[in-house]
Amino acid sequence: MSIKNKVTTALFALSVAMAPSLVQGLDLSFLGQAPLRFFNEEDLRLMGEATDQALDGADDGEEIAWSNEQTGSSGTITPIRSFTRQDNDCRRVEIVNRAKQATRGAASTRVDFCNAEGTWKVLSIVQ
Repeated sequence: MSIKNKVTTALFALSVAMAPSLVQGLDLSFLGQAPLRFFNEEDLRLMGEATDQALDGADDGEEIAWSNEQTGSSGTITPIRSFTRQDNDCRRVEIVNRAKQATRGAASTRVDFCNAEGTWKVLSIVQ
């Protein structure tokens, strides 16, 4: 994976874990046509809620969808593997996002999250 793709992937994963307003102020022009570049605060909120729902209650393989009719952005969060690391519950999820304005199409990222002290945190970007 190139450095640019690693930075893009890391920023994407962090946007799931960060407050949407923090990501909203960043200059994301380096993302080119990646869907995340076009997400507004509401898109990020919806994606975050779907991620929480998937991590907290979805079975492995169960797809949780989100969509913002106003922007045309949408995506899915699918837990694909549950595991334990250092006595913490962890899950690998596949995050697929689309933005109406993005000519690149959908972007897919696999991220490992672990629940430490009641909060899901990014453990690693898998790709």
